[in-house]
Amino acid sequence: MKKILFFILLFVTFLNAQIELNNESKTPLLSLQKISVTIGGDFFVTGSFPALANERVDELLTRLYTQAKQAAFSAARDEITLAKVSEEFEDYSLRNITLKRFDGTEKILDLARFRLNGDFENNPYLKNGDLLLLPMLDLERNFIEIDGAINNPKKIQFVEGDKLSDVIFLAQGINKAYENVTHAEISRLSYDGNEEEILRVDILDEFELQRGDRIKILADETQKKSFKVLVLGEVNKPGFIYIKKDGTKISEVIKKAGGFTEVAWQENVKYISGISADIMFNENNLTELELIEIENKIRLEQFRLSRLSNLNVEDTLYFQLENELNVYNSGRIINFTDISDLSSTNLIVKDGDVIHIPKFEEYIYVFGQVPHKGKIQYVKNKDYKYYIEKAGGLVDQSKDEIMLIKGTTKNWLSIEKDSINIEPGDFLWVPKEPVRGFDFYLKQVGSVAGILGSVATLILLIDQLNK
Repeated sequence: MKKILFFILLFVTFLNAQIELNNESKTPLLSLQKISVTIGGDFFVTGSFPALANERVDELLTRLYTQAKQAAFSAARDEITLAKVSEEFEDYSLRNITLKRFDGTEKILDLARFRLNGDFENNPYLKNGDLLLLPMLDLERNFIEIDGAINNPKKIQFVEGDKLSDVIFLAQGINKAYENVTHAEISRLSYDGNEEEILRVDILDEFELQRGDRIKILADETQKKSFKVLVLGEVNKPGFIYIKKDGTKISEVIKKAGGFTEVAWQENVKYISGISADIMFNENNLTELELIEIENKIRLEQFRLSRLSNLNVEDTLYFQLENELNVYNSGRIINFTDISDLSSTNLIVKDGDVIHIPKFEEYIYVFGQVPHKGKIQYVKNKDYKYYIEKAGGLVDQSKDEIMLIKGTTKNWLSIEKDSINIEPGDFLWVPKEPVRGFDFYLKQVGSVAGILGSVATLILLIDQLNK
């Protein structure tokens, strides 16, 4: 019995909905027949189109717009045409749409308002013989612009009679993140654009706007933002650490990250800022376009720094290398074990910075012209020869000018000229003796012979002049 009553109730509800639909559309009950609607004005396609009897204005326009856009995209054969089509199909008028009924009645529709509040007064059912007239969308001249403490700053299609409250509504209201929002500032230009009138109005006033008004919803900028730094490596709680607006001491950030682990290399804590920090922050989310922008920033910085220089070709290449390293590796090394250097541990890190604490490993990395390049276990007080031997010794192509690269500073030191102490994390580089064939020495002899010949000729000329 309950099931029967349920199905009766469901049928009655459905029937009432159909009656309500047909009262507005004036079409037969439960009809799915097509009706004819004419579209004119500034739309992508104009003419008469079939519509379902229970189809509303927004549904019809959206359907026709989508079909026209897809057809245009399918016809595009090259990127230039595709870009033009995309620009052409940016948008169409959603406001001040005139609906003319077959019986002579007219109605002005605002689909932009309907899409925000769902009021079907602005999106009625279509009837056979309806005419829709869309005005031209001209956001360069017929516009109102709104910015400031608003949810959706934007340019809005102007309609005669628009009030401040209408535009605030179409911009999706006041942003709740702002406090004490009570007034708006309206910038209104003269017809020739040379005179500006500034109007300050209460946002609750039904202030009538004019075409071209530019509105700023006034509020002090909120500073409740997601200020944070990224801590990586040997801390107990790595990840994003939230900080204050003006930054936080790096020592406090390490403390918030749970402190160093037992294997943290505290003498070699790397503080990173700038573009390299941006890349690390968004490592998995950078688009191809963003990567191109980063490359362009590097090139622009290089042009700025070298514009007034007198660098030769070789120096320019080296300068380019240094500049890229500076951009990608901007930051400094901080030694947390040096108690005397309080300025380092009191360094203020700011939003977007990165702190990397490497793992302390007791090894020396040997590479270059050795048989077994790689990590060699560090032994205290052992010199470079010990590590070279552990890597298999020198080979026939090895050059004698072996260099030590310090792990913390990346400074290159000559092991023969400098009394240096090898420490964990350092690198030993064994360069290769260049192989020079007969042609190389022949060119060298030719160059010397040419110089000597020039000198001899000059001496002969001087001798002849003195006679």
